Amino acid sequence: MLNKGEQMRLKKALRIARLSLDCQFLPDQEELIKHIRGCGRFANREQFPAADLIILNLELDSIDAFTFLEQFKAECKRICPAPLIVISAKHTDYQRRRALALGVNSVIKKPDSFEALMEIVNAIDNYWLKTVKLPAKKSQG
Repeated sequence: MLNKGEQMRLKKALRIARLSLDCQFLPDQEELIKHIRGCGRFANREQFPAADLIILNLELDSIDAFTFLEQFKAECKRICPAPLIVISAKHTDYQRRRALALGVNSVIKKPDSFEALMEIVNAIDNYWLKTVKLPAKKSQG
């Protein structure tokens, strides 16, 4: 759940890093929950495959991000083995501890330049997509 400018920069960074990830930018946390569950328009897993990675902006407009993380942990984490990474412009110690306690896998400071974004994309690729062996995706039926 990134704004349009952040989405464009992330798509460009992924393209430059030559990562063939199918990015799905969702407008809000309700759509993310539906996507994870495979409900509604997301029921077709060929068109909307289960996520390999979730990046969430802690500065959400429509709901307190920590309320969403509590809901995610309670309802979705068991059916979605994808790493959940949050980005935050504020990046306080309190935010990090609280997010990690709610099941977030990593908290990353929002990059302040495209070069910093490229470093983050490469680090995510090297660690989460190449090094870590995650459980197989559960079928959403």
